[in-house]
Amino acid sequence: MENRHVVSFILYDPGQDAIVPILRVPDDHVYTVEAAYATVDRTTAAATAYFTEQLYNADTPGTAVVTAVTDAVGGSLGWVANTAKTMTVVDGAGDLTAGQWLVVKHDETNAVTPGVISITVEYVDGIGSKAAA
Repeated sequence: MENRHVVSFILYDPGQDAIVPILRVPDDHVYTVEAAYATVDRTTAAATAYFTEQLYNADTPGTAVVTAVTDAVGGSLGWVANTAKTMTVVDGAGDLTAGQWLVVKHDETNAVTPGVISITVEYVDGIGSKAAA
C-alpha cells in the first residue's frame, strides 16, 4: 500500500507574479507528486486580466525553477469560486529527491485580484506512479 499524503497550502493574493516554496523533501526521502488541485475563493470572469497556477520542482535553495511538475491551470477562461481545477502531473516529472523544493508559480497577466488561492497536493513518500521511469 502506498504511503500517500494530502496537504493544502494557502496563498493570499500576491499582487504580482510569484514563486512560492510550499514543500521540502526531507533528507533520505523521495516524494512523488501524484495529483494536485488549485481552488480560489471567488469567481473571476473570463477576461484579458487573469492568472495561472503551476507546480515546479525548484531543485535546491538558490537554484532556478527547473522542471514543471504539473500543467498550468486557470488562465483567460476564468475561475469558479470553490471549484477545484485539476493540475495534471507531467509524465515522469512527479518525483522530487531529498532536499528539493516543490514550488507553486503564480503568474498574473494584467491587473487581477485572485483572492485566496488554495493548492492541494497528493504525494507518496517514496516512488509512486508519477515518478520518472
